[in-house]
Amino acid sequence: MTGLERHPSNVILDYVPCAFCAFPRLLHTAAFKQFFRLIEKYLHCNKLTRDERGAGSAGSPGRPRTGCSSGPNYSRKQASSAVPEPMYEASMKQLTTRLLRSEYKMDNSGKEKEAMALMAEAEKKVKSSQSFFGSMFGGSSKLEEACDMYVRAANMYKMAKNWCAAGNAFSQAARLHLQMQSKHDAATNYIDAGNAFKKADPQEAINCLNRAIEIYTDMGRFTIAAKHHITIAEIYETELVDIDKAVAHYEQAADYYKGEESTSSANKCLLKVATYAAQLEQYQKAIEIYEQIGTYAMDSTLLKYSAKDHFFKAALCHFCVDMLNAKLAVQKYEEMFPAFSDSRECKLLKKLLDAYEEQNVDAYTDSVKEFDTISRLDQWLTTMLLRIKKTIQDDEKKTHSHRVEQKYLRKHQIIQVAEKLNATISPLTKRVSFSSFRPEVLNVSLSSGLTHVIPQNKAYWNRLLYSALGRVNHKALQHQHHQWSHCREVSEELLKTNIHDFTSYPSMFQDFLMAMNCKSPPVLINQPYKCVSSEGQTFLLFAIKSRPGNFEQRQAVRETWGREGVFQYGLRVHTLFLMGNPSSNDPDLGALLSFEAKTFKDILQWDFNESLLNLTLKMDAFLHWTLKNCPHVSFVFSGDDDVFVNTPALLSYLKSLDPPKSVQLFVGHVISTAVPLRDPKSKYYIPLSFYDGPYPPYIGGGGFVISGSLLQRIYSISHVIPFFPIDDVYTAMCLKTLGISPEAHSGFHTFDVSEQDRENLCVHKTLILIHQRSPQSSRDCGREFIAHF
Repeated sequence: MTGLERHPSNVILDYVPCAFCAFPRLLHTAAFKQFFRLIEKYLHCNKLTRDERGAGSAGSPGRPRTGCSSGPNYSRKQASSAVPEPMYEASMKQLTTRLLRSEYKMDNSGKEKEAMALMAEAEKKVKSSQSFFGSMFGGSSKLEEACDMYVRAANMYKMAKNWCAAGNAFSQAARLHLQMQSKHDAATNYIDAGNAFKKADPQEAINCLNRAIEIYTDMGRFTIAAKHHITIAEIYETELVDIDKAVAHYEQAADYYKGEESTSSANKCLLKVATYAAQLEQYQKAIEIYEQIGTYAMDSTLLKYSAKDHFFKAALCHFCVDMLNAKLAVQKYEEMFPAFSDSRECKLLKKLLDAYEEQNVDAYTDSVKEFDTISRLDQWLTTMLLRIKKTIQDDEKKTHSHRVEQKYLRKHQIIQVAEKLNATISPLTKRVSFSSFRPEVLNVSLSSGLTHVIPQNKAYWNRLLYSALGRVNHKALQHQHHQWSHCREVSEELLKTNIHDFTSYPSMFQDFLMAMNCKSPPVLINQPYKCVSSEGQTFLLFAIKSRPGNFEQRQAVRETWGREGVFQYGLRVHTLFLMGNPSSNDPDLGALLSFEAKTFKDILQWDFNESLLNLTLKMDAFLHWTLKNCPHVSFVFSGDDDVFVNTPALLSYLKSLDPPKSVQLFVGHVISTAVPLRDPKSKYYIPLSFYDGPYPPYIGGGGFVISGSLLQRIYSISHVIPFFPIDDVYTAMCLKTLGISPEAHSGFHTFDVSEQDRENLCVHKTLILIHQRSPQSSRDCGREFIAHF
C-alpha cells in the first residue's frame, strides 16, 4: 500500500485490476479501507472514460483536477467537495460492482476446486479401503469418510451451480452406501443426485430417481416411492415431453398409494391419468377413472362438492363417444348423486344434448358461452366441448364436401383417388412460368382433425388459423406469391396491436413473427440434377437439416448411413443437406461451403438466417425444391445431422409396405399429448398470447419418413396453415388438416440406447433411427455395420 501512496496518479491503474483479482483477500485486510480511499482519489484526480465519468463530470479531460492532494490523508470529504456527487457515487458503484462480480466468480471457482480436492481425497479413501491392509484395519470407517467427502463435494458443486458434477458426486456416495448396506442413505443420495441432474440432464435424473425407487420398494417404503414416481412423471411431462411414460408413472404412483390406504393421493394421480386419456381419445379409460373418483368423493363430507365436477367430465367423455351414452350417463349420475341434478354442470349437459339432437350449432355455442361467463372453462373442458361441437357439424360438412368434390371432378375430369380419410385433391389452373418454376397449389379437401385439437380463442396464431380456414371454406386456395424482400417488411406496429405483450417476446421470436409470411427464399447453392438418373427414379431421399458450420457431422453422414447409391432390391438413395446462412456471430463460411458443394454435390442453401425458429421455413423451401427437381421420389427421410440411421433396415421396412400404406406414410417416434412450454428460458418457448392450446400428435426425436406422394398436398396446405415456429409440430398440423395422423414405430429412438448396449450390433440391427449420436460414434457404428451386415 505504501507504493500506492507514493504514486497515486501513475501506479493505481496497474494495481486496480490486481485488486479485482485479489478482492477476497483484500476484503479481510486492515488496509482495505485505505485502498478504497486511494481509488476515490484516483477517480477525482485522473481522467476517467466518458462512460465511467458521466456526461456531467467536471474538470478538463486528461488533466488532474484542482484541489487534489498527493498525501495519504486524502479524504472522501475532499473528493465530494471537488467532484460532483452523482459522478462520484456512480463511479464508486461501478467499481464496487466489478469487485463483487470478481469475488463471486472467484468464489465459485474456489468452491469447484475445493470440491475436486474432496473428490480426489474420497477416491483415495476408497482405494485404500480396498487394499489388503486397508480392508483389515478400518476399511469400513474409510468408506464412511469417503461418503461424507463425496456429499460435501456435491454440495460444493451445487453452490457453484455445476449440477452434473453435483449429481455424479451424490451418485458416488449412493453407490458406497449400497456397498456398506446402508440402503436408506443410498436412496437419499440418489434422490439428491436426481434433484441435481434435473437442472442439467433430465434423463439421468430419471435414472437416479428410479434407483432410489427400487431401494425404497425393497425396503417397503411405498409412499416415498410413489412420491418419486410423480417426480419422474412431471419430468416426462415438462422436460422430455413423453406423455405415455408420464401416464405410466402416475399409474404406478396411484397403485402404491392405494396399497398404503392413501386414497386421496392415489386419486390425484389418477386424475392426471384421466386427463391425458381423454385427450388421447381413450374415453372409456377416462370415464372409469372419473366415475370411480366421483363415487369416492360423493361419500366424503369434505370432498362431496367436487363429485359433480368428476361426473361432468365423465359425461363429456361419454358425449365424445355417443350422444345416447351421454344421455344415459347423465340419468345415472342424477340417480347416484341427487345434488348433481341441481348443478350448473348438469344443466349445461342437458342443454348440449338438446342442441345436439336438434343439430343446432348456435344453441350449443350460446349454452357454452353462458356457462363460461360464470364458471370459466379450462383448457381440457374447452377441448372436449370443441370436439363435441365438431361432431354436430360433421354430417353437414361431409355432404357439402361431397358436392364440392363432385363439381371439381366433373369440371376438370380428374380421376378420384380414394384414400384412407376420403381426402380428395383437385388441381386448379397451373401457375408455371418457364423462367421461374413455381409448384402449383392444389385445392385439397380439409379434415376437421386439427380444429378438434386446437381451440378457437383470442391467441394470435389461433385467430390466424381459423381466419384462414374460414377463407378456404368460401373459395379455392390461392398461391399468394410475394417477393422475398417485400414479405419481410411486416409492420411491427400491426403486431403490437394484435399481440398485447409483443414487446416482451424474445427478439428471435419477434423476427419470426415479422417474417412468418415469407415462403420463397432465394436459393444460394442449388443441386438441380440430384434426382436425374438414367438408372431409375429416386426411391429414398435423405433431407438432412444442418448448419453451415457442421461439416464434421455432414462428413460422418456421408461416410456412413447417408452414402448415396443403389442398395438392395435396386433401390436408389440420394442425400441432401439443407441449410440457411450462418448467423452474424459466426465466421464467413461462404467459400468453404461452395467448395464443399462442388466436391460432394449435396448442399442446398437458401438466403435466410439459420435459427431454430426458421426450421419451418427450411422445410417449406425444401418442399418447393423437391416438387420442382425430384417430383417422383417415393419416400423422404427428414432428419437432423446428429442422428444415426440403419439404412438397410429402413429400406427393408419401406419395401415391405403395401401400396395403400406406402402412399400415405408418416412414421417415426410419436409424441402424443405434448403441450407448449411457457418458460421464456426454454428454446421451445411459446407465449400464451401467441398460441393457446395443446399440440396435435407429432413426430419428434430427430427424424421421420413421409411418402413422396404427400409432398404436393403438404405444400398446398402450407398456404392455408400459418407458419408455426416448431417445424415438427407444424408438419403434424398440416397433415392433421389433411386427415393424416402420424404412425408410431418402435424402431425410431428419440433417445440413445442404454450405455451398455451401444456397442451391441444386435441391438442396433433391429432399430431404424437413434438420436443423438456424435460424428465419431456414427462412424464407429457405421463401420461395424458395413463389416458385419
